[in-house]
Amino acid sequence: MTERAGEVCPRVVRARSRDRPCPPRGCGRTVTAVEALEDYAGCGQGESGRVTDGTGTGRICAPPHHDPVVVPHHRYTVPMTSTIDDETLARRLAQGTGEILKGVRNVGLLRDGELGDAGDSIAQEWIARALTIHRPDDSVLSEEAADDLVRLKRERVWIIDPLDGTREYAGVRQDWAVHIALAVNGSVTTAAVGMPDLGQVFTTGESRAVMGHPTNRLVISRNSTPQVAVHVAEQTGMELVTMGSCGAKAISVLLGDNDAYVHAGGQYEWDNAAPVGVCAAAGLHCSRLDGSPLVYNNEDTYLPDVLICRPELADEILAQAAAFFGEHGSYMPEA
Repeated sequence: MTERAGEVCPRVVRARSRDRPCPPRGCGRTVTAVEALEDYAGCGQGESGRVTDGTGTGRICAPPHHDPVVVPHHRYTVPMTSTIDDETLARRLAQGTGEILKGVRNVGLLRDGELGDAGDSIAQEWIARALTIHRPDDSVLSEEAADDLVRLKRERVWIIDPLDGTREYAGVRQDWAVHIALAVNGSVTTAAVGMPDLGQVFTTGESRAVMGHPTNRLVISRNSTPQVAVHVAEQTGMELVTMGSCGAKAISVLLGDNDAYVHAGGQYEWDNAAPVGVCAAAGLHCSRLDGSPLVYNNEDTYLPDVLICRPELADEILAQAAAFFGEHGSYMPEA
């Protein structure tokens, strides 16, 4: 069934609660963003919480002059049960967040920076609520939330970037991602990288790197060019290509579209925890540019450089990066 702007919900089925009973059919009542998030997070086996037309696609109840907010009914639901395992939780959080972000964008009411800000905040709220319900004893480190340093005393910390590649998301590009990672004692044990516009989620338990014929391509940020990456490309004969989002670049290596991803000049733990977790589990090399391991849940969350590549290329790339650093004293020397 095609969604049409301004169409009133033909049938309304909402999750009942003590403070918000089911509205009547076709009520036309505006549902707040918070209510929409609560219903979405509460949608699971045995309860609905979605506006549904029987096709598996839900729409939040809206008056005729508003565009409906499209939210999936069955495929991207997070059952409200504490027995859900970490892998499933990470995957469904990435799926659900991606659908929420696409819904916010597709309504067409916001553009550019306003769209990016709204997507970030709404996605963050939904993830935070879901984790509070499912993992109340775990800590959370997120780009979009205040840093609670109690996490330093916790073994389990979820490291989240609800929207990686805000510019790309607002610019209606495909190279943006959702990052969900669980670090246990500093190492990522479970992770999911959602690529919503591709309709895919890559996880630590299910993803395997494509190790076909090398492409001889090295992917870097489309917003800045690490000088060390230019040096590596020149010395190895690799072609430089650009993309947005750390997650998108990492997944391009996992899928065999590029052979390596080099970044220098600044990232934070939430930028690369999920991509590193997924790619390492898939069989790729993941490290800092000096070859040291990536350690998470630090007091200082700044993690300025990363290498993700086919395993057989790691030694040569690391050697070239070391030579560049030895000559310039930095991976990003000032001009």
